[in-house]
Amino acid sequence: MEVVGRTVPSRRLGAYFAQRLFWGGLLGAGAALAVRKTLELPDEGLRYAVLFGLATAFVSAGYTLFGSIQEPEMPASRSAGSPLALLGEGWEMLRRDPVFRHLLIARAAFATWFTASPFVMLFAVHDLGAGARTGGTFLLARLSGFVLSNLLWHPLSRRHGNRAVLRAGTLGCCMLTLAAAAISLASPARLGWIPARAAVLALEGVMALGGAPHSAILVGYASLAIELAPAGRRQSFVSTMNSFHRPTMLMPAAGGALLDVIGAPALFALCGVVGFVGFRAARLLPAPRRAAGLVTGDGP
Repeated sequence: MEVVGRTVPSRRLGAYFAQRLFWGGLLGAGAALAVRKTLELPDEGLRYAVLFGLATAFVSAGYTLFGSIQEPEMPASRSAGSPLALLGEGWEMLRRDPVFRHLLIARAAFATWFTASPFVMLFAVHDLGAGARTGGTFLLARLSGFVLSNLLWHPLSRRHGNRAVLRAGTLGCCMLTLAAAAISLASPARLGWIPARAAVLALEGVMALGGAPHSAILVGYASLAIELAPAGRRQSFVSTMNSFHRPTMLMPAAGGALLDVIGAPALFALCGVVGFVGFRAARLLPAPRRAAGLVTGDGP
């Protein structure tokens, strides 16, 4: 992130991260097809030799390209000195720095979608009797939405800034989990207002759209973490932010426990309400170019 902040102009950060996700997603899908074809080779030893050889070649190419980046001369970022001191500085920023706090809460909104989405698929497969093959359709729909939506985030970032991208992502997490709650409640597994096939198709649509806020939050958060970091403190700001939001990745485990108690519709509705908190935090973020002490690839 520090290298990106030094080498990518702030006006192009959103485009950089959006294109990274778009092309990375397409290449990842291509790699999956290549792996499948490779695993069809008759000789088992040859299969793994080819896979490890290809992996070595691509990782080496990436390492070489990264090592060829020319960083501009800039003052070193101030360090907290130790991991405990860095965490202490993070707690202080959480209490006193509204930018740090709002960005952290907005990033955590992704965890609400991350919590709900696996159980949306399980609800369709088990409760609605869609069958195991539907799980693959759900995953493909989500991946397609994740990759293709970056074609939207790129121009949105360029025209309206990365705050708009993050707001769109957090709002999407909120609205889609509420939509999943409404569909599952109206399905034959609960109230029976709509047939099972229609409910499954609607949930597939939710999953396809759900890839969009996923990528939007990644693009908006990564760009704003660089843009909003105070002068001389970008390394500690970004690393502490990443450390502090990691516990939210445990939310799916909590969601699994709640699912057995309150049921899928209530879990999805709860995730939607919590996601709205992240959307509100994203709305409270300042414009990056007006943030005090901004340091980006454009200079101070």
